[in-house]
Amino acid sequence: MDNWPETVQFLRTVPSLALLSEEEMEQLRPYLRHRTLVKGENVYRQGQGTDYLYFIRQGRIKVSQTANGRNVIVGFYGPSELLGCCGLVGDVCYPCYAQAIESATLVFISREAFERLLSGVPAVAAKLLSQMVSRLREAHCKMKSLALEPVEERVIAVLLELGEKFGNDQDGKVTLPAHITREQISEMAGTTIETTSRVISKLRQAGLVECPNRCTILDSELLGNIVERPGIRSV
Repeated sequence: MDNWPETVQFLRTVPSLALLSEEEMEQLRPYLRHRTLVKGENVYRQGQGTDYLYFIRQGRIKVSQTANGRNVIVGFYGPSELLGCCGLVGDVCYPCYAQAIESATLVFISREAFERLLSGVPAVAAKLLSQMVSRLREAHCKMKSLALEPVEERVIAVLLELGEKFGNDQDGKVTLPAHITREQISEMAGTTIETTSRVISKLRQAGLVECPNRCTILDSELLGNIVERPGIRSV
């Protein structure tokens, strides 16, 4: 691979690989590949065979799933996060789409090669399993939210999640990236653009967000408690 020292430096930012020794990194080296994507390009498609495990080096990836004609965004992922790990627990096909929402660079390895690494380095297997359990927990919480929580709470949760993960925090005001659209917020919250717009309008009237072009969270703590305030939940 090009510039191996820089690649090793990146791999040590990936929690499941940070414990590898220099010797173990060298063992991994022959199996690693780079891939560069342009905005809108798919990493993989829903139903495609789970051939590779991906590590995001640069850029942001949107993971979404289509079911019954509806598209639901599972989440947005960025540098040092994993994609395609479902293939390591028995899935033969990716259950979701993964698409670059900006130019991105990935480091990837075949599933078979990584499985060999896991069997030889138990510490890596344990760390990877921890990450996968965390992903499954996130998915469970999302399904529970879509099934049980009011739409206002879901939209707020999405805003807070995106703000924490990708927002630009300046003096306590968190501005979401320009590429995060109301349509994407709606798909993450499992609702329509119209409903999302109404919720955001109420939050703006309450002085908790600003949304001229990009959405800015003015007070994350208050926003987290917004469902307890009268006049907001009824949309």
